[in-house]
Amino acid sequence: MIFDWIRARLSLFRPWESAVLAAVAQYLSPEARSLFDAQVRTTNKVQRTARGKDVNLYRIVNGTPCLDESLSFGNRKEMLLAKVVMRGSGAESDLKALVWIVNGHVFSIEFSEHPHTHSAPFQIRSATVFVDPQQPERARKLIADLKSLSGTLARWHSEWGIANVVAPIEEAERQQRASALDLVAPPDYVDLLSASDGFNIAHWRVHGLFEIRTALDARDTMFVLAENDAVGCLVASTQNSGRLKLCLYNGPEFEDAGESFVPAMETMVVRFQETAA
Repeated sequence: MIFDWIRARLSLFRPWESAVLAAVAQYLSPEARSLFDAQVRTTNKVQRTARGKDVNLYRIVNGTPCLDESLSFGNRKEMLLAKVVMRGSGAESDLKALVWIVNGHVFSIEFSEHPHTHSAPFQIRSATVFVDPQQPERARKLIADLKSLSGTLARWHSEWGIANVVAPIEEAERQQRASALDLVAPPDYVDLLSASDGFNIAHWRVHGLFEIRTALDARDTMFVLAENDAVGCLVASTQNSGRLKLCLYNGPEFEDAGESFVPAMETMVVRFQETAA
């Protein structure tokens, strides 16, 4: 079935692009998969820049890019949908691809290197979907007076500054939401949720219970606890009882990040300060 899907798009997409899109489609929910497939199917122009490293998808009507609103995902934010790691026949290194959504539609594929050096057949080494694009954003109430913060958040605010601090939700709702998610995460991350349901620290966003997402690949179901758009995301592994892993968007698949969220987050902030700048 996957190869039929790839063959159907060869006239418009190059083999490595089709392989990426097919790999991502496998890990979407049925509703999101249906919209994703329809968006790709109705794409009639592909723009490539940087020798094919950057690929943009368009639907052109009467010479103008036009979005079909009936095919839009529920979430209209610009967001990273997935990362695919693959290797072409005879290649000595992996080719990584990031798939982005803009305005509720799959819009771009960013390759880590010029894909022309990889040829079919392609071996998909991993495919990780970071978000359910059908999940709409939830209205949030922000904490106006950051001087009221205490504990870890107060210390982080003093050292690095935090912003966009969402007020915590009631304990009963927290427990209900965590149960609905089947959340597996370090205890110190769960403790932070009693002070805030999400905030920015340096160039990272620490997700609360209504921002947290599951990331799926063939080996594990993970919860995305924190994210830096320029670097990667910090995830809790269900397979390993909430142990943390760093997924670098343009690096190795995963790095072990320990069992505790607070020291892991502090390490990430310090480690990637220059990258963010």
